[in-house]
Amino acid sequence: MEQQRQRQNEKLLQQALLLINERFPPKWSLTQMEGDAVRNEGANSATSTLRLSGPNGTTADCSLLLMTSCEPRQANVIAQEMNARVAAVGEDPLALLVIAPWLSQRSQQLLAEAEINFLDLTGNIRLTLSEPVFYFQMSGSPRNPKPVDQVISRVRGPKAGRLLRFLAEVEPPYSVTEIASATALTAGYISRLLETLDRDALIDRGPRGRVVGVALAEMLRRWAENYQVFHSNRAVQFLAPNGLDPVVSRLAESPPAADIAVSGSFAAVRHAPVAAPSLLMIYCRNAEVLASQLQLLPTDRGANVVLLEPADDGVFFGTEKEGGISFVAPAQAVVDCLTGNGRMPAEGEALLEWMLDHRAAWQSASVGEHLARTLGS
Repeated sequence: MEQQRQRQNEKLLQQALLLINERFPPKWSLTQMEGDAVRNEGANSATSTLRLSGPNGTTADCSLLLMTSCEPRQANVIAQEMNARVAAVGEDPLALLVIAPWLSQRSQQLLAEAEINFLDLTGNIRLTLSEPVFYFQMSGSPRNPKPVDQVISRVRGPKAGRLLRFLAEVEPPYSVTEIASATALTAGYISRLLETLDRDALIDRGPRGRVVGVALAEMLRRWAENYQVFHSNRAVQFLAPNGLDPVVSRLAESPPAADIAVSGSFAAVRHAPVAAPSLLMIYCRNAEVLASQLQLLPTDRGANVVLLEPADDGVFFGTEKEGGISFVAPAQAVVDCLTGNGRMPAEGEALLEWMLDHRAAWQSASVGEHLARTLGS
């Protein structure tokens, strides 16, 4: 078994060196130090040393860490160990290069944030050194070409959105049972999705699986990867012939009886103005009925109003009222904007930045406070 692992490591290293040397700029190369054997010393132990050689005989060494797989949780551990090592010695240790068959975008992000170099066999590469000054980066496959056959819960669909909303909007800690009582989701589904989020280092879990930490920005961006506001919900386009001001006034002065909630640019600009909003997005129960009440005209092009019939009633949870108008919760507005068109993604990022800086303004301090806020919306 040990010899088999050794052969796998040798093969992985040779494939990696061939790949990177094919893509390096002229007169630069990366080679294994002579006589430095590739060993298998555990998941987070450097196994060898590589030398970067450049023009005029310039060289620099880096430690090599070979891994048969490197999921985000493992990448996070490596990053924490590197940060601890830097703090202990008071200076940067020998540069580290992590090599794996494939690295997810989340794993790459965690390694890069800790200034750890990486390479996978699909061509995701980051190698930066200070002496000599060298920077090389390129993108490979965003998807694992050889996924491991395992039962996982995917971060997509209405149920996932409802759970992610809760994780974003309630300050940890909380248990699976508490999440289930607040979201009306089954404990089994919650446990499976939490395992996925934990593996991807989007949440931290404590004893008995309690959620004790949430990577807010990364989690909302992950949600946005598998969600499209105009396709995940029934979206109907309309034209407000006299502009949006009269429509907003009708919403404020004579709000329709049915559940409605404004999202998108008009929700984002309340906290993080980027530019004057030009598209009004409204969640509602029946698009045609609301369009009649707001005096909108159906259109196939040039729409300035989009009415959305939501795939899940969760969009109406935790709404905020201002000037007689209900707005979706900030977390929902962020994901809607990130998956919208035009300047909406930039508005979503601006709103997300505001959320990170003003947690007390929108995040519940406990499950009980969250339930009170939700029931009161």
